[in-house]
Amino acid sequence: MHALGVFFLLLQAVLALLAASYLYYDWKLGAASVPSSSAAGRAVAALVPPDASSVVDLGSGWGGMALAVARAHPQVKVTGIEYALPPYLFSRLRQFFSPALKNLSFLREDLFGYPLAPVSAVICYMPPEMMERLAPKLARELRPGAVVISNSADWPGRTPEKTVEVPALLLAEKIFIYRIAS
Repeated sequence: MHALGVFFLLLQAVLALLAASYLYYDWKLGAASVPSSSAAGRAVAALVPPDASSVVDLGSGWGGMALAVARAHPQVKVTGIEYALPPYLFSRLRQFFSPALKNLSFLREDLFGYPLAPVSAVICYMPPEMMERLAPKLARELRPGAVVISNSADWPGRTPEKTVEVPALLLAEKIFIYRIAS
């Protein structure tokens, strides 16, 4: 067998393994990792409060929003939390190719187990069902004054402080901003 044939066979095996892994985590977590648009990433980054000291991207997926926030706010510690292996590895690869972003890290953890008490702002892009599951944790753990910036899914039972529409090529995205009351 030629070297090129072996290469393509290995490539197919790797792609099949990644696809199977992606489907497994989609099933296990109940939500697929869907990349946010770059316009939404920039809009979310612009909405991070200027006095924020730490931002956590819950379910950071492919890393786009965390990267946008880290670029826009080099003084802020930005942490992406992702459990699914393929998007987590891709995020780490993106981080590797962005060595100037010393304020960015990605952790492979369950977002429901990650402590939010010391966090200034939480960003997330997830389906409404996941946001509904996450809402009690946000209410319980975030300290007064903390901000939640959610791309596309509102926080059930809460009124946003602000809503921003992000125009897109196919479908506009809506970003909801909430502040934890004192």
